[in-house]
Amino acid sequence: MPFKIHEVKCIQPWFDDVWTRRKTFEVRFNDRNYEVNELLLLREYRPTSKTYTGKEILCEITYLLNHPQFVLEGFVILQINILRMRL
Repeated sequence: MPFKIHEVKCIQPWFDDVWTRRKTFEVRFNDRNYEVNELLLLREYRPTSKTYTGKEILCEITYLLNHPQFVLEGFVILQINILRMRL
């Protein structure tokens, strides 16, 4: 079965934090029913011009935290492992 890929917008400064590997997680609204081992394609987005820059980071979701004691209802924290970066 092919991997499910979630294609999502990511804005600055958080995109660069993932790009430079300072940030190894994503906090997301869980409207996509994220699962461990699925893929997350972060696409750099500029909200002021409503355009994508072309930079992308493909990540694997390696851990998922959605316990209400630690995360707001409806949200999820995804631990990610970078597989590929594209300029």
